[in-house]
Amino acid sequence: MTMHVVGGGVAGLAAAVALADAGRVVVLHEAAPVAGGRCRALPDGTDNGTHALLGANAAALGFLDRIGARAGWVEPEPDGLPVLDLRDHRAFRVALSPFGWVDRALRPPGLAGGALLALARLAIPGRDRAVGAAMAAHPEFHRGFVDPLVIAALNTPSEEASANRLGAVLRRLGGRGATRLFVARDGLGPGLV
Repeated sequence: MTMHVVGGGVAGLAAAVALADAGRVVVLHEAAPVAGGRCRALPDGTDNGTHALLGANAAALGFLDRIGARAGWVEPEPDGLPVLDLRDHRAFRVALSPFGWVDRALRPPGLAGGALLALARLAIPGRDRAVGAAMAAHPEFHRGFVDPLVIAALNTPSEEASANRLGAVLRRLGGRGATRLFVARDGLGPGLV
């Protein structure tokens, strides 16, 4: 029996690969002139999708391994992400892993014991509330680290984002290599599609 996959975005491509691996005949249907969905390269050479993957995303990294594209994804900043705070124009580096925060030079702004404890509490399942409310007592750490993390992971501002959903992300980031950041060296089209 022929299996039809509608949509040639990453999810459709992954489904087609899984079906083909299971020995199925697959026909992929895509309305756009090229596959890739939000991850395809645009005519001007730029991309229009997510540009980074964390080591915690085992499914996406496994897909890259399966299609032979993992070598095209590199770890550009293993010693901490360069950050430019547009509010006060400070430049600094931040380690992605809390273990890297032992080095003062790689700590997020506003990190203190209470802020770290508040972040750790978000990783424990419990009564749901907005992340912004949960981090209200730590405004600098919230603005400079937690809110960008929430937007990147949940695509929602922290004033609206679920603390329980962020907690699930934080628990996944606790594994070995989970906070390693990978980007497509040559763009999403060549690196993923």
